[in-house]
Amino acid sequence: MSWEWFGRIADILGVVGVGVSAYAAWKARSAAIAARDAREAALRSRSTDDLHECILRMEDLKSVHRAGKWEVALIRYDSICRSLLEIQVMYPELSRRYRTALGLGVDRIRKMEREVVMTVAAPTTLNAEALNAEISELIGELTSIHATIKRGAYGRKN
Repeated sequence: MSWEWFGRIADILGVVGVGVSAYAAWKARSAAIAARDAREAALRSRSTDDLHECILRMEDLKSVHRAGKWEVALIRYDSICRSLLEIQVMYPELSRRYRTALGLGVDRIRKMEREVVMTVAAPTTLNAEALNAEISELIGELTSIHATIKRGAYGRKN
């Protein structure tokens, strides 16, 4: 065998090596995309679970309002606000509109909290139905955000 054959075999092995490398790079890219998709799906699932849980706590808060259990309501307000803030921070890819809605939700809950604090400090009458109407409106907004996150749209077109 001459040296020429060794050169041809080396060329063939080089071409095969390039092909194998290209295939490995394609597989690695596919794996990276799959890992990213899995991470996003897990985060979306956790966020929708957290938001759903927050909505349920708000529904429960309406019962607390109707019963006039203001001390219990004060505990619930803080928990709901923390959840809304966590969702806002955990999900930066939400549209500005939805992130603003979450922030305004916190503001609205804090406003109710101040009203209840003043009622507990100097016993007066609070309009539980007015508070519940505001909670229901906020639940509607959060339900919209929940559906958006669940389908993976993040509200970017809104």
